[in-house]
Amino acid sequence: MEKTREQAPTSAYTDLEITLKGLDSMSNCMNQLALQTQLKLCDLIVCVGSPDKLLGLKNPGGTEAAAASLT
Repeated sequence: MEKTREQAPTSAYTDLEITLKGLDSMSNCMNQLALQTQLKLCDLIVCVGSPDKLLGLKNPGGTEAAAASLT
């Protein structure tokens, strides 16, 4: 019976270590996701805040070329 008592804490400790490593991994993934989300938000702000720059990126001639191509 003494062996069972000795094994239980080590088993619980091992499970705790595995759980903590899993939480650390999830935390790292969430940090990466937060960074990617911030970068996407910055892209969105730039595109909405300056739509003429977005047109300039799509059309090498700029907004004049875009207006000429519509007529």
